Amino acid sequence: MFPLRILIVANSIDFLESAAHLLELRPEVQSVRCAVSVSDALDQLPSSNPNVVLVSWNLSGTSGLTLTQLLKSRISAPYVFLLSMFDLPIYHTVAKEAGADGLICASDWNVELFALLDKFSPSTGVRPGSPSEQPTQDKEPAAYSENP
Repeated sequence: MFPLRILIVANSIDFLESAAHLLELRPEVQSVRCAVSVSDALDQLPSSNPNVVLVSWNLSGTSGLTLTQLLKSRISAPYVFLLSMFDLPIYHTVAKEAGADGLICASDWNVELFALLDKFSPSTGVRPGSPSEQPTQDKEPAAYSENP
């Protein structure tokens, strides 16, 4: 899975710049690309070849759910995490139904994302979605766990 190639898709240039800067500080991150729309993201896919995509729930002219479905329908689909202002069970359900690998609350996006990126670490030998990360009967995967 290493190195990580991340594509961030959001409307806010300020968010894109700050998110890219923080992610570039991580040693496992090889590249960070930014897109401001679904069409921009789709145009960048061949050259950026991301293995992780962060998608804002609300995008100009469409929903991040639409982009998530498009990305997850591809062969060798990247991990896709939706960014939402709301950390409610219904949002997690809808994100999961769209094919997202997780939902990250935008207010704590860096903490939640960095916790997920730590699972990609070669020292753990575990990737999100691997058998050791699969839900048990009483536990949701980390990407879908609800805050207490």
